[in-house]
Amino acid sequence: MLVLFGHCPLYGYISWVQEYDIAKNTWRVVPTDGALVQGGYGHSSVYDPASRSVYVHGGYKAYSANKYGLAGDLYKFQVDGSKWTILRDSGFFRYLHSAVLVGGAMLVFGGNTHNDTSMSHGAKCFSTDFMTYDLGCDEWKVLSRPDLHHDVNRFGHSAVFSDG
Repeated sequence: MLVLFGHCPLYGYISWVQEYDIAKNTWRVVPTDGALVQGGYGHSSVYDPASRSVYVHGGYKAYSANKYGLAGDLYKFQVDGSKWTILRDSGFFRYLHSAVLVGGAMLVFGGNTHNDTSMSHGAKCFSTDFMTYDLGCDEWKVLSRPDLHHDVNRFGHSAVFSDG
């Protein structure tokens, strides 16, 4: 099992990849190569078995010691070789969204497009955005909104793909 990024009180924003060995009940930090990536929390990720890669989109990140914000970036982590690549940014900043992989496309839905703070008095910035990223073409597209109930906007959910 791979665990990518996150946040904890002790270390703050984490940019590591950690691996859990189920058989040995041990954890280790995976040494990585390639691009320098910025970890955070509230991102989505999918695993592509064809390329043996994990795609990580968006999230909430610390850009410096006193600058935090939402992200629309996309990273690729190649499991064989533990190498990071920075791919095309979606242009849509969000966190607490969901993603699934369907036939070479990563489908991204919803999320929070605004950092809700105590000063915003509960701003409702829950998204109904539905986007797709083509793994082969490195290209983002915004899809038509699904014809669902008008209150489908949400964040903090999960999603899975089931063919059938």
